[in-house]
Amino acid sequence: MSENPFEQPTVPQSNESYPTGPVGFPTAVMVICILCLILGLFGLFSVCGSGFTLAAAESLGQLIPEEAREDFQKTLDLQFIPLVLQTVIGAIFAPLMVVASIGCLIRKPWGRSLLVIAAIGFIVWNLVAIGFAVWMTVFHIDALASPNAATLGKDAAVQMAYAGQIFAIVLSAVFMCFYIFAATYMKRKSVKDFFAAQAV
Repeated sequence: MSENPFEQPTVPQSNESYPTGPVGFPTAVMVICILCLILGLFGLFSVCGSGFTLAAAESLGQLIPEEAREDFQKTLDLQFIPLVLQTVIGAIFAPLMVVASIGCLIRKPWGRSLLVIAAIGFIVWNLVAIGFAVWMTVFHIDALASPNAATLGKDAAVQMAYAGQIFAIVLSAVFMCFYIFAATYMKRKSVKDFFAAQAV
């Protein structure tokens, strides 16, 4: 121990290091927070779109040509429960993600904890979306294709339905991988130490 009474005590530092951005803000954390903010806002728009679809389903059906109206209603009935589930999950976690991302960007320790919770919620959201898309692709691809079969032909409509479902599955998988990475990264000791220091 030093004999110098004026020597300042040293604060233990994390063994992990990370590149920093403006005024010492970890660059990776900043990028994650900005992406989470953008995706959270996108989630809010998705929730609004899903809510509108649920609320205006009957009116939307009237816009469909009469020969395809029955098939459209059948497709909508198949999608109703998964759509409600996704809307409820999104309505809870999308605003939470926006608030958490802003909290992190202004260096609030609670922002990190909220972002981890919101990321887990979005992982669940995307798991539901993937499961629903796989279920529709395997068991109900004809129902998905039927509203367009009259205008495009059955084969072309089925191919378009397959393409749409595969795109939805891949996109949800990419989003889910990002949220897993974000939640894992935000739980690193170096990140916890950074946000804990902001509260001092």
